[in-house]
Amino acid sequence: MARAKELHQYRREDLLEIMVQQQLTMEQVQLATDEADEKNRHREIEMETPGSMVQETEKIRLIMEETDRKAQEILRDVQKLRSDWAKEADDLRKKIRQAEQTHAADDGAATLKKSGEEMLRKARAEAKEILGKAEAERDAIRREGDKKLKELNAQIQSLSAQIAERSKNTK
Repeated sequence: MARAKELHQYRREDLLEIMVQQQLTMEQVQLATDEADEKNRHREIEMETPGSMVQETEKIRLIMEETDRKAQEILRDVQKLRSDWAKEADDLRKKIRQAEQTHAADDGAATLKKSGEEMLRKARAEAKEILGKAEAERDAIRREGDKKLKELNAQIQSLSAQIAERSKNTK
């Protein structure tokens, strides 16, 4: 309820800006998820491999699934925040209409504006923090996936060389 009171202090322009920022954040998270999915599709390797390479491939697949799961969690969190903020914004609009109808005092309006600016600053910082954490986690998971993929490629090259050597020896 305290958050609703803080939102009541926003100007309409500030509320619209918050909602636009939330939409942009959701779009950025979705783009990051789509980008990770696209990279996963391009990294699929078709080959016959010994059991250890199959296990490594499975590990990479699990890492990529975890990436997607975490991105979806972040997206759900951002959507929930957006929903909560939208409800609070609606409540604030009602309060603003009431204040306009009763000709609220200038001091009250100044306090409302100041509180609204503080809420906007906090909301922006929170959104930035969430996005930063999501990007850092995505990058860490990507680095791990890239490392595993390099290891697999090295194993594949080694196995190919062994197979070629055995083929020469059997001829």
